[in-house]
Amino acid sequence: MINHDLQAALNLAVQLQAKKDFGSALIQYDQVLAEQPDNWEVVRMKSGCLDDMRRFDEALKLLKPALAHEPNHPGGHISAGLILHRAGDLQAAGYHYRRALECSPTLRIAQWNMALWEICQGDVDPDMWRRGWERYEWCKGMKLRPKDHPNDEWDGRYLGAGKRLYIRWEQGLGDIVQFVRLLPRVKEVSGGAHIILEVQEPLVDLLCDLPDVTEVVAWQHGGAFACQFDAHISIMSLIHVLGLSVDGVRAEPYLTHVADAVPTVPKDKPNIGVCWKGSPSHANDENRSIPWDKFRAAFDGVDARLWSLVPGETPDGVEPLTGRTMRDTANLIAAMDVIVTVDTCVCHVAGAMGKKVYTLIPSNPDFRWFYNRPDTPWYDTMRLFRQERYGDWASALKAVNDTLNTSPLRERPTCNVPSVFGPIQSTPTVAAPIITISPTLNPLTGMGATTLNGTRAEPEVLCG
Repeated sequence: MINHDLQAALNLAVQLQAKKDFGSALIQYDQVLAEQPDNWEVVRMKSGCLDDMRRFDEALKLLKPALAHEPNHPGGHISAGLILHRAGDLQAAGYHYRRALECSPTLRIAQWNMALWEICQGDVDPDMWRRGWERYEWCKGMKLRPKDHPNDEWDGRYLGAGKRLYIRWEQGLGDIVQFVRLLPRVKEVSGGAHIILEVQEPLVDLLCDLPDVTEVVAWQHGGAFACQFDAHISIMSLIHVLGLSVDGVRAEPYLTHVADAVPTVPKDKPNIGVCWKGSPSHANDENRSIPWDKFRAAFDGVDARLWSLVPGETPDGVEPLTGRTMRDTANLIAAMDVIVTVDTCVCHVAGAMGKKVYTLIPSNPDFRWFYNRPDTPWYDTMRLFRQERYGDWASALKAVNDTLNTSPLRERPTCNVPSVFGPIQSTPTVAAPIITISPTLNPLTGMGATTLNGTRAEPEVLCG
């Protein structure tokens, strides 16, 4: 049991952590643990705070005795898996995700973590890709996914012309732009059904005239459907329902038609569109946005004109973005010779338009970017520049800078970058660094990691 004063301290710790005042939150957690050092739930909560601060070794050290004391606690294994995953120790993270599911097979958050872990390795293991998207369907009803509708969920069956298939939005703006590539296949499989596409308000003007969509509607607060339908499905369930492989998600540029009011820009030198930050409200924003004073290093010595793709922000030496809508942004992208961006909606729009785009990816990437590769099956004209270590963008920015300084910026990328899926388009000359995940054993835990050639060091996991 925890007394009133300690409960108040614990409540305050949770509030402070939610506000990202991590130092103050740690003080409150320590106040509770000073009185109850064996309160393993609070230990797990403090380790989560340390993880939020990216103090991975400290978080793991704190969590180890909690797991030893409660080896079958799913929450402990989930916490360990998340910390290890963010720290880049993929194999040990997978061990703890599996243990969490063994302890509680129906726990949705455990299924969610395992799904993303499997999907992000799906480019080298087709079975993991298939299982990951199948497992992803377990997560309906979570805060991270739309709630189930009681009836009429589409399962890939034939509907026929005249029937209405309502496709619900899910996740962020970039996810929708990425997944609308699947709608021609949906149209075919459903037998020509009328497709009603629900999206977030900022995407309505960008996606309003997709060729296989009958109507685009804006998501309504509260989650109510905007119109009547005969069947419905969440957009990120489509890969599973359609049974698509990694290679099956490839698509020719599918947003080229949105460039309907391309601005005239000077042609005396190459034009580069730059986006160094995404939405500050994004849960992972600190891991993907880069301060401009660091980001600008990508353009040292580059004889080009820079254009801001961040609305309302125009640093010195960068031309301003005109217009306020996503369609305006797409038109400016169309006028550029190359886009350099962090992992935000801009990279998806540029890729979907077939624009040459260089995307900076954190060391612990989102599921769609896989690991250890400079290309992506999602966008043939995109090249990935990855962090070597968490929080260190210097080497990735230098790789972008080297490429900009040595590659013709005005030529459509044609390329020889090797891909496990065969020839793709990308940019020649300086190769993006191929990073090994955690190339050495963790000095604290002794845990090994997946290496570039696919061999694995045996993990010394946190508990037996």
